[in-house]
Amino acid sequence: MLGGKVRAIGVASAQRIATLPDVPTLQEQGLAGFEAYAWQGVSVPAGTPPETIAKLNKALVEALDFTEVKARFQALGVDGMPGTPQDMARYVKSERERWGRLIRDNGIRLD
Repeated sequence: MLGGKVRAIGVASAQRIATLPDVPTLQEQGLAGFEAYAWQGVSVPAGTPPETIAKLNKALVEALDFTEVKARFQALGVDGMPGTPQDMARYVKSERERWGRLIRDNGIRLD
């Protein structure tokens, strides 16, 4: 796999990914409830007019629906998750709370 130099032993998503269908999830391997993503999002400066945000969101959702974009994402093992600005705000909030709690509970510090 991957030119014989690296062997994937698990994926951190909730489901197996299309580009590595034979690689089990970490949940399947016994890490109940484990799910972690490297995610990206688009943000704008505070105070950006709502109509500008709506226009940008519409363009992004349309771009994520292009066959070429979907194919490139699949080749990279990435899932596009189009949604609303409100969806993204909820997701960012939940990730901040989730990882913040893990960091605090485990006393993780930067050196």
